Amino acid sequence: MSVGSPAGHVHGLIPYCLENPALRVERRVDLWRNCFISSFSRYDWFPVQPEFWLDDYHEDIMSTLYADTITRPVAEWMVEASLPHVPEAITLVLDGDPVPEHTALIFREVVQRDAAWQRAIETAPVPADEDISISPHWRRYWSCYHFERFPELLRAVCDNEPGSRIRCNFDPGVPWEENEVEKIIESNRANTRSGDWDDAWRRRGCSYRTAPPLPDLHSLKEEYVFPDAWVERDWVEGEVHGEDDETDGVDDMTDWEDDEIAAVP
Repeated sequence: MSVGSPAGHVHGLIPYCLENPALRVERRVDLWRNCFISSFSRYDWFPVQPEFWLDDYHEDIMSTLYADTITRPVAEWMVEASLPHVPEAITLVLDGDPVPEHTALIFREVVQRDAAWQRAIETAPVPADEDISISPHWRRYWSCYHFERFPELLRAVCDNEPGSRIRCNFDPGVPWEENEVEKIIESNRANTRSGDWDDAWRRRGCSYRTAPPLPDLHSLKEEYVFPDAWVERDWVEGEVHGEDDETDGVDDMTDWEDDEIAAVP
């Protein structure tokens, strides 16, 4: 998994395609080892405190993929790959292997639903006594709104449209019909605050796990933790590193890094 917003790394390939018109680039994002791993909920301290979240006590939490966190990183990859200035020579494959059926299930139950909710948000009328937080501009900041053009891009993938630069190696499902989107709008017509829509959209308690032959998510996340580095830290063993030192935390961390990096084979 590449660090630093890997979905946006497509921009670095653009100059090569402009210099070499015959060049064709197929990018593949592993949904289970990259995209879904970057889905975080209230447990989003994992990127900065993996040694805490990957201990035995939190194993069950870190093996859970919460439904409300799945779609945003998927939508980000799709939108970045389809920006107007990205050449058509650069395509993207959403890779659901080695569990394509399980990935298809998640797309049907989660991603297609979220696309329908975004369509509902984009077309729902604004109440006369409009709260500024429910205006068309501010709707983009809601949790149930993902990225501009995401629903259209997903439909293009599902319909195998020739102009789509994205494809899946699994069945992405079928977009919700317009009457189903209208039902979302109608059921939320009385909601005049942004929080009302987000509350109605959330699937509390709905989560997923991996399927064989994949290991659990806890183990997948361990693949991206610097090996052995966390085990040797003093405070993990019950001592607060640098508590009596006159140096600040930056110096402490630098000293630790020098020692541990040298010790890692």
